[in-house]
Amino acid sequence: MYVSKMLRLPLTMMARVADSVVEGTASPKIKFVSYSTHDWTVSTLMLFFDADNGHFENIPFASAVIVELHSSDECSSEKCFWVEVIYNGVNLAFEGDCEDATHCTYPEFMHLI
Repeated sequence: MYVSKMLRLPLTMMARVADSVVEGTASPKIKFVSYSTHDWTVSTLMLFFDADNGHFENIPFASAVIVELHSSDECSSEKCFWVEVIYNGVNLAFEGDCEDATHCTYPEFMHLI
């Protein structure tokens, strides 16, 4: 439950960007969102995402989980957006959930969530 509250703002912002492109309205210029958390927040996120290569025994100091929304320049639908989840510099893999395990399309990612 905590993770859903923590991801609410980033997921809402990603939806706004994707929706504005699909609808042809002006795209919001969101470049950066930063959160500061403690190790228990990072460990909760890692357990929530349950990535194939996201297994850990302890959370190293200064760990980070980054969720990035990408698109191509000529993007005009949700399917041309993709999401990357990065833990300490390594793209997390979601085998069986996404066609490309480390680059889920936006719809695949939202289904995964």
